[in-house]
Amino acid sequence: MNNNKIGKQLRALRKSKNMSTQELADKVSVSQSYISKFENGRSKPDIEMLENILKALDTNLSSFFASELEEMPDQKRTFIRDTL
Repeated sequence: MNNNKIGKQLRALRKSKNMSTQELADKVSVSQSYISKFENGRSKPDIEMLENILKALDTNLSSFFASELEEMPDQKRTFIRDTL
């Protein structure tokens, strides 16, 4: 998943929770501009930060990447699901 796709998905998730970028930033103890960089595709969060952001948005990595898994060929999708 590229930076733009992650950012768009994070923004959509945040908006679905009726949360501002500042509210999300406060929940994960970072600046609003830090969140904005992710949402605008200028930066990609490391896995730990992504987990923190998703926790603040009441979701998890599996749910966040579920749509990405559905787009994969069956063999790759099965391998990833079995591995996780």
